[in-house]
Amino acid sequence: MARVLLVTISLVMMGLLSGCWNRIELNQLGIVNAVGVDYGEDGWNITYQIVVPSAMTSGTGGPSGSTNQPAVHVFSVQAKTIHQAWNLSSLENPRRIFVAHNKVVVIGKEAAEHGINNLLDYYFRNPEPRETVLMLLYEGQASEIVKQLNPPEKLPGTSLSDIVDEEKRLLAYFPSTNVLEFALRVNSDSKGAWMPIIKLSGDRSEHSGAEQQSLEVYKVTSPPIKLVLSGLGIFQGDKFAGYFNHEEGLGLSWMTGQIRKTEIPFPCSPSSENSNKATFLVNSSKTKAVPVKEGEHYVMRLKVNIRGNLVESGCPLDLTHPEVIKQLETQLDKEIEKTIFKAWSGIQRLKVDAAGFADKVHRKFPSDWRGLKDRWPEELNRMKLDVQVQAKIRRPGLIQKSFDQLQKEKEKK
Repeated sequence: MARVLLVTISLVMMGLLSGCWNRIELNQLGIVNAVGVDYGEDGWNITYQIVVPSAMTSGTGGPSGSTNQPAVHVFSVQAKTIHQAWNLSSLENPRRIFVAHNKVVVIGKEAAEHGINNLLDYYFRNPEPRETVLMLLYEGQASEIVKQLNPPEKLPGTSLSDIVDEEKRLLAYFPSTNVLEFALRVNSDSKGAWMPIIKLSGDRSEHSGAEQQSLEVYKVTSPPIKLVLSGLGIFQGDKFAGYFNHEEGLGLSWMTGQIRKTEIPFPCSPSSENSNKATFLVNSSKTKAVPVKEGEHYVMRLKVNIRGNLVESGCPLDLTHPEVIKQLETQLDKEIEKTIFKAWSGIQRLKVDAAGFADKVHRKFPSDWRGLKDRWPEELNRMKLDVQVQAKIRRPGLIQKSFDQLQKEKEKK
């Protein structure tokens, strides 16, 4: 009897411990690397890159390795909703779509003008897609970007995300955003948000996408078409409102504290604005915005403190003198102020609070906000901006005079 009971318990336990009944093998997954979102009369068009594992073993993902196919395959699906598009992908793709490793989502202009609340809803409602996916805007059909190969990298989606990350670290012309950050901004008091603009640079008449781009491209030193960050798309809520150029984008980065390791060219003196220049590398930056009420309206006091090094100098100045360093710091302050005011002019031109000033006014003057909420764009247009920049040059470099100046002094001897 005890033996029968033991066998029965063992069989029951074996049934309970068989936890692989709903397993999905790796070779059954279609790992998505980049997504393009377009909108038209027939609904949403989703274009996505699927990683080809066999091509990843080659040296370049091209003809020089063990395979003659690119490292990704591109598919497009059209549907009434975004989630339905992913389900309809099973009609042309034998693998289960897996979006958890997606790097970037590209928004087409028509989709941006229509509004992307449906896309945000998809990311926050479902457990698999990640809100850390980077967002980019394209002025045409996003499918063009997703179909584009980007040598020398194997995975175009990963290459795009790396370009955005490097631009954020070194330039900050076009501050990046991911799905979570974008959603927080459009649901804030200001309603203003942004995303970098990507474009195709080169001769598009010869090669216009992966289906027309021959793998012979990998045999030349420079591909005919390149993916380039070119501007900043400004959104009012979830809808596209206008553009910022690189100077306005850099000014917005200063206003919102997005500066990391940016290099700033600036004139040596007011009289040498178009000739002799120096370059300052930011090591640390801090921006503080404080609203102040003056009468019935507001002034935003923006304080920027930066520290860094002089990495290039064409100035005919002797950097051993403290007053010369102070002169350069003054010129640097003016250059940053000018950049910030260009962004401020862009904000007033588009009437979009991309800097998030509404949130700061709401926190400091909560009782006033009840009356300001419905007429904030008009109040933003009346707001004045008071910018105070304090730059410190910590190290002027290994030589105290410009190389050109040293040569001229040697010739005189």
